[in-house]
Order: sequence, then C-alpha cells, then structure tokens
Amino acid sequence: MRYRHVWARVLEHIDHWASAREVPGGIEVTFEQSPGVVRTVEVVVTPRDWDTYLSVIWGTDDPRVTPFKDKVLATPVEMRYLVYDTYDWWPSHTRELPDDDDLPPGPGEWVVTDRAGNVIDRLADWDDVQD
Repeated sequence: MRYRHVWARVLEHIDHWASAREVPGGIEVTFEQSPGVVRTVEVVVTPRDWDTYLSVIWGTDDPRVTPFKDKVLATPVEMRYLVYDTYDWWPSHTRELPDDDDLPPGPGEWVVTDRAGNVIDRLADWDDVQD
C-alpha cells in the first residue's frame, strides 16, 4: 500500500527536526520551541490524508518540499493540535475543527476569474458534451 511508504517518510522527516510518535489518528510531534522549552503538538492526519496532501497538492512523496514543518513549528502555544482539513493545516484546541459558520450551507459552484477577480466562466455555463 502506497500510504505506508509516504507515512514512513513523514515520520522519518519529522525525526530530523523533532521527535515523532505515531498515535491513533495522527502523529505527536515533540520539539524544542526555544532553548530548554519542549513542546508537543499533535498532528491530526491519517496516512491516507497525508498521501493525498503530498500527491495532490505537491505532486511528490517527499515531505521536505511542503510547508508542513513550518506549520507545526508555528502552531500557537495555546493550541494543542494541528488538524489537516481539505489540503491545509489548522491550529485547534481540539482534535476536530469547529463548524465553519462563515460558510452558508448549500451548493457551491466552480468559477474562473480574470486577474481583476471578475467571473469569466462558470461550470454551469458549460454544455454537457456526450461522446
């Protein structure tokens, strides 16, 4: 299974700059935040999600090309978790992210914008082409 390969690589990558410990649902990352101050951040991500993050966003299996290390190290002190969600990392007080009340429920749409931000095409405007 490919997930095992990329999962092993991320654990190895973390061990170069911190200490990684696999836990259910993620990885505990322990590092020295400042001289003499040790901190642990739990990264909430599954092997499958990690594979998706690497392959879809970065097109590689090498975690060194991603901003992952910077995201972990920049997790605010008051946050215990760094949660993976939809191709990005979010500091959190809990293992699960709260609901996003800023996004109204309902369907969305794909649009193409020009450099000025004007919508120039919509997915709904495309004709269904049948082969």
